Amino acid sequence: MPNEVQHIQWALHNLDVIVYLLAEPTYCDWTATVSFYTALHIVDAVLFAQETSPDRRHGFSHDQRRRTLKKSAKYQELYRYYHKLHKHSEVSRYLKLSHGKAMFFQQYMTWEEVKSVLLRQQLTPLMLEAAKLLGEQSANDLKDATASLAKSCN
Repeated sequence: MPNEVQHIQWALHNLDVIVYLLAEPTYCDWTATVSFYTALHIVDAVLFAQETSPDRRHGFSHDQRRRTLKKSAKYQELYRYYHKLHKHSEVSRYLKLSHGKAMFFQQYMTWEEVKSVLLRQQLTPLMLEAAKLLGEQSANDLKDATASLAKSCN
């Protein structure tokens, strides 16, 4: 399993992809998907840094990750943002809502909503919350990336 720093590096790589996608509003579905996977790597970095269980060395399944975040008070804010990003990415990846109606992602969320909701209201706060739980270098990298993402969303 990758360590904290490696997960943050993958998250930063994904953030570069998001910035690239921001140049073309056609790809808001991919922006939603990459936002979730960015959050996943950030959460995995936090879990690697914070959890002492030997299981962390072997990674977390989506269910394990969700349960770990949900049950711990120190992860409540992370869980709140992560869970929302996960749900939006499911819509973008499977192109349907929970009641089974097929749709294009742009019918679910406009480009402006992607920037406002996914990036500013969910991914950015997740990054800032995670920075509080990470080592100094990872925290600084996330804070710098947050500022860069904010510029790109304008």
